[in-house]
Amino acid sequence: MRVKRIIALYLFILIAVTLFYPTVSFAYPQASESITQYIIDLSNDIQGSIKAPGEPILQDSKGDLKLSLLLSPWGELKDVYVSESSGSAQLDNICLKAVWMYDRFQPFPEELGDGDLWVDVPIIFEVNRGIYAEASAKAEDAEPTRKTMRLGMDDAVDIALENRMATEIAQEEIALSRLKIREARRALFPAASLSYLETVGRTTAYTQDFTVKEYKVKFEYPLYYGWRLRYAVDQAVSHMKASREGYNKIRQDLQLEVETAFYSYLATVSNVQIQKGLLENAKEIFDMTEKRFDRELVTRVQFLEVKSQLKQVTYQVTSGENDLALAKLSLTQAMHVEDLGELVDVKSEWESVLEQSAQDIDISLEECMELAFRHRPDLRSKGHMVDFTDYEYKIAQSKNQLKVDLTGSYGKSGGAYESETLNMSNDWYLGVKVSKPFGGNTLSAAHTKEETSEKHGQTTRTESIGNSMEFGILDNLQSFSE
Repeated sequence: MRVKRIIALYLFILIAVTLFYPTVSFAYPQASESITQYIIDLSNDIQGSIKAPGEPILQDSKGDLKLSLLLSPWGELKDVYVSESSGSAQLDNICLKAVWMYDRFQPFPEELGDGDLWVDVPIIFEVNRGIYAEASAKAEDAEPTRKTMRLGMDDAVDIALENRMATEIAQEEIALSRLKIREARRALFPAASLSYLETVGRTTAYTQDFTVKEYKVKFEYPLYYGWRLRYAVDQAVSHMKASREGYNKIRQDLQLEVETAFYSYLATVSNVQIQKGLLENAKEIFDMTEKRFDRELVTRVQFLEVKSQLKQVTYQVTSGENDLALAKLSLTQAMHVEDLGELVDVKSEWESVLEQSAQDIDISLEECMELAFRHRPDLRSKGHMVDFTDYEYKIAQSKNQLKVDLTGSYGKSGGAYESETLNMSNDWYLGVKVSKPFGGNTLSAAHTKEETSEKHGQTTRTESIGNSMEFGILDNLQSFSE
């Protein structure tokens, strides 16, 4: 079944590439093959980074979905959305999170060019519907599902991540930082607007109505801001990286907390089981000793000694059960669930722990320190925040440099009296403005050129060139506080 799906996926991708890139497909079959292989590699990379979803999630879905990724030529993810849902919002969100958390995708093959592209990537999961249905039926007949499902340590960590509010806040902070990056990048490009104006009035000299109409496309473009806009983008990227490392820190701390509580719970359960076994043996020894004492085969001192040992073992079992209750409480608190129930498969998990053997690690203290400084999320986050602060300083310094703006408009306008025919003709305007802060003041100069159509009372078009200079007194006092 899986082989058939892979073949169908390959054919689907090949047909899609043929439709959208006919020149590449027919003239260069090898190019089409490399594009198809690139999409297959993307699908494998994404699916390899997704932690296997639980069987109930897969059962509630179709088992496959399609993601649309906006990628740069060097593999940077700029946007992603679900173009074809799996039928399960939970599975769709798992795949989206995996894509956003992926570090960097493979760069484009040469055939895809050097521009940003939307790439459709199918993701296919293997769903064992028959096996799951049979298991579910047996579970319903036997006892509640809660007691038949056994969770391992990895599942406990996943549950804790889903329930911990700090991880949700960190993920939202990452999403917000991505929006900040988009906002900063948007400032690098021109801003355009459409305007329409219609004026109806009456002259003062004549009691005659007139109408003026115009519609234009206006634009503004920051030609030079002293690298301030570029620094703003880099600052937003640094903040996003710091947010991601902050999430990794929360995840790492939570994983350590859950693993510690989990293995402590396993050790306590194992200890209680051993102590209960010893208690059974102690009871058998006590019963045998009591019978021998009744028959005067042992002394009273020996009988009392065995009875004392039985009480000690009983006390140890009771103490172990109290420790187990505390360990269970610690694990439920770490996982942020109300009741742990019988969800942990102690036997299999403990056997897996016992199967692990100690390994000698040939590493020096200096190497350990170097690895810690290189990979600890909190240190990496602080490093990115240092970059963030550095860019903030550069932005503040660049505000004292020259600022050059280009503005313009293009459209049609016209005006006429009520007795005349309204004719619309081309209008255009172009201007350059240069400004420079001086302390708390601002000196600015502008050069403009425009051409407008004839309006009511005019017989020819109007063309003008303007030069202006302005000195703003104490209009930039905020520069002292930035």
